[in-house]
Amino acid sequence: MQQFIVLILFTSATFGLGFLLSYASKKYRVESGNPTAELINKSLPQVQCGQCGYVGCSEYALAIAEGKAPINLCTPGGDMVIKKIAGIMHIPEPKPDGTDDGDLIASIDKSLCIGCTKCSKVCPYDAIVGQLKQAHTVNPNYCMGCKKCIDTCPKKCIAMVIPDPTTDTWNWVIEAKENKQ
Repeated sequence: MQQFIVLILFTSATFGLGFLLSYASKKYRVESGNPTAELINKSLPQVQCGQCGYVGCSEYALAIAEGKAPINLCTPGGDMVIKKIAGIMHIPEPKPDGTDDGDLIASIDKSLCIGCTKCSKVCPYDAIVGQLKQAHTVNPNYCMGCKKCIDTCPKKCIAMVIPDPTTDTWNWVIEAKENKQ
């Protein structure tokens, strides 16, 4: 019976705290006053992860609206959020790697890699794999060309390259051979 009473007390305390937090977030909400930022903020996933380099989604939305940040930094939102923000801002969608010269992926020079794991920790797509103090590799199926790994590499052994063709990306034009008799 005592366990049941303790369970009821903890449950009610949890619901009470949740209610208080909900009330405080609505009462003390800080509006940016920028209608474009508000529209962008509603398009973001609201996970407050900080992967974009800003404290929260509302701060990132304000930076986009003011032209201080690119629209493709929200990793959890992905392409869907980029399309929504591009529509709100009336600008073309950027390529995933930020360039116009094709789809590039990261490539690690294994002779220079010291296996510090800094690149794998910063990769939002988990494309870089390897053991500590051993050369790392990039899985081309997961790399989206965000270039975050390049800046963190202390040995500067990561470069963006055009990926090798696979059976899915190969141009399968087959010429018919003529029968010579």
